[in-house]
Amino acid sequence: MNRIQALAPEVINQIAAGEIIERPASVLKELVENALDAGGTDLTVSVQDGGLRSLRLVDNGMGMSAEDARLAVRRHTTSKLRGIDDLQALRSFGFRGEALASIASVSKLTLCTKRPDDEVGTRLRMVGDDIVAEEQVGLAGGTDLLVEDLFHNVPARRKFLKTPGAEYAKLHETLVRLALPAAETSFRLIKDGKQVLHLPATSSFVARICKAFPQLLPEHLLEVSEQREEASLYGFLSGPDYSRSMARQVMFYVNGRLISDRRLGYAVQEAYRTLLLVGRHPFCVLFLNLPPDRVDVNVHPQKSEVRFLHPEQVFSLVLHTVRAALSGLGKPATASIELPSSAGLPPLPCFEPTSPRRGAGTWLPATPREPLLVQASLFDVPSPPSLPMQPELGEESGDYAETGRYYRDLVYLGQFRRTYLVCERNEELVLVDQHAAYERLNFEWLAAAYRNGRGASQDLLFPERVELGRELGADYDRLATALGRLGFVLEPFSSTSVVVRSVPEILARGDVAGLVEDAFAELTSLGDELSLGRALDNLLATMACHQSVRADQPLAEEDVRRLFRDLDTISNAHHCPHGRPIHQSLPLPELERLFKRR
Repeated sequence: MNRIQALAPEVINQIAAGEIIERPASVLKELVENALDAGGTDLTVSVQDGGLRSLRLVDNGMGMSAEDARLAVRRHTTSKLRGIDDLQALRSFGFRGEALASIASVSKLTLCTKRPDDEVGTRLRMVGDDIVAEEQVGLAGGTDLLVEDLFHNVPARRKFLKTPGAEYAKLHETLVRLALPAAETSFRLIKDGKQVLHLPATSSFVARICKAFPQLLPEHLLEVSEQREEASLYGFLSGPDYSRSMARQVMFYVNGRLISDRRLGYAVQEAYRTLLLVGRHPFCVLFLNLPPDRVDVNVHPQKSEVRFLHPEQVFSLVLHTVRAALSGLGKPATASIELPSSAGLPPLPCFEPTSPRRGAGTWLPATPREPLLVQASLFDVPSPPSLPMQPELGEESGDYAETGRYYRDLVYLGQFRRTYLVCERNEELVLVDQHAAYERLNFEWLAAAYRNGRGASQDLLFPERVELGRELGADYDRLATALGRLGFVLEPFSSTSVVVRSVPEILARGDVAGLVEDAFAELTSLGDELSLGRALDNLLATMACHQSVRADQPLAEEDVRRLFRDLDTISNAHHCPHGRPIHQSLPLPELERLFKRR
């Protein structure tokens, strides 16, 4: 007997099905995409036991003839393409002709379908790869697909499935993701005989998003739109006031197709850097439209990944579009914010008491006192026009650029524990973290000074040699130039090390070697300017923290008013560079509920 043999058709089909059908959510994805390709505008999904016992999809699409139905359940039969050239111009979700055959090979499949002009429809029953029954049926039109006993003939695969509850949660998430770009299509989800989700057809993406994610309000969303040559980007994202611990609400669509792309996810993460805490993720749904010949969708069995012809351009488009939308933030969300518990939150860096603490109930009312001496700026340069450096109260300089009045509209009441500024505004109680506020303000000023390239430096008494552990190469020039604008003076010492002769004044006693090593490592790890920008942002955040007013430090009322006015001159004035909120509010109705007045 020969050692190499041809596999039996049923084995081939089950191997192929293993690449496409992993769980009930995989079945749902294939069926929904087929229904949308068929022009369906009303889709109803019914599941039992998380889709393990049964999963049914009914649509009102174009339906099929009896001949087409028999072909549709065979492998590599499709209506989406005819030749190899069609792969370069795909506009449909499906194109390989594998979905129904793969589903049928690992389940019991019933297909009912009818074209609008046909008098009767067709019903096919399949077990494995075989059509065991065919009959004519009455049907309104469209297609009705029932998948039962998934993986009944592949027990090894079935035992790796999760509980029905977990599988249903994945089904629900998948249906919502598929429904977002198809706003003009109605979707219903019925779980164990009870309707649990209805997304009515709408012409508004915002309405579809807020219906799919009830915790989101329209005022939480920022619209983004950008056109670059033949590429366009459109979508919605949340401001820093809304975030989640997981990135499940960061979604990308390419020509309407839901995809997973780590590099695009990284672009969004970079855009939110200094606005969100580490480990927090925004809501983000982006629709990228490209000519079909600039994206290859035939690179993954489930078509969930794509390959771009020019990935750097796509990355840049996403990064700069999202970043531009966030930089224009001028006011916080209007929804009430629940005061979070401090448990589990790491302390702010450099929070060291500068004087003995009073008791927990210490209250410093807003009364005149000696002005606080604020530290001088690290950079001995004039502040940029839109960022006045501690202007005098009442000064009406033409250089003062106000971007909003959120903070200047606050009525200052006093300090709590000499750390939080207690205010009121429009019938809500507002607490401002003074250290976080000064941190954001100083960060913006330092960033502006860096852009001007005039960072004050201090010579080291003993120049410090830093071993970088790799060849300097072309990256050294970029590193030296960027750090030089902050006040560092570097010189090459050997092929793998540098000598640091000067550092920024505020870091004269810091870990110089560690700072330079980290900056160089980040620069060379990704090999682009983005990594350098991340390293510099971290550096600027550290510098801003060092020169900011600390917790447990009293402030004069005039200093508070000056702080509030300065905060209104910058755009991202509601989160510190580490992503922590600068202020939290408690609306009057919630306060009254706490005291049982409502």
